[in-house]
Amino acid sequence: MDKGSSFRQSDVQKQAQVVVIDIKTSKKLFAAHENPIGKIVFVGDLPCQVIGVTKEKGTFGNNQNLLIWLPYTSVMSRLLGQNYFDLITVRVKEEVPNKIAEQSIIKLLKQRHGTKNFVTYSTDDILKTAQRTTNTLILLISTIVVISLIVGGIGVMNIMLVSVSERVVFQTWILR
Repeated sequence: MDKGSSFRQSDVQKQAQVVVIDIKTSKKLFAAHENPIGKIVFVGDLPCQVIGVTKEKGTFGNNQNLLIWLPYTSVMSRLLGQNYFDLITVRVKEEVPNKIAEQSIIKLLKQRHGTKNFVTYSTDDILKTAQRTTNTLILLISTIVVISLIVGGIGVMNIMLVSVSERVVFQTWILR
């Protein structure tokens, strides 16, 4: 955190209308030297009090997104009007293998739900799919190149054959 604080357990339990923003959002919504802590911002139609501003993080490329965080209970009840999760995104530490983390998450959710009524996606699966697609495209393009070379070679061979045949016919005609 650059300024203020993060969410407290009571904010989550009370479905508090509080928000943490990133430094880019703070610069966009407030004057240069204005302290955003305690100010009200609207998230849709929901007025929320700013309780914290995160430090600037280095990102890849030129990320223009403005980031805000609210307690998940506030989002679910006050913004979405539901009491269940549609999606959970999990970030795994680098030293933990993705497969083991995914298996642990599946085991935990099966215990909580009593059955497997959910779908999991791993970035490893997406990467493997992208690699298979790339390999298929490489094979397809290579096949097209080989066919093109064969057709081009046959065309050049026929032209050479016609040229040589015309010379032979022409030289035979001159000799007679």
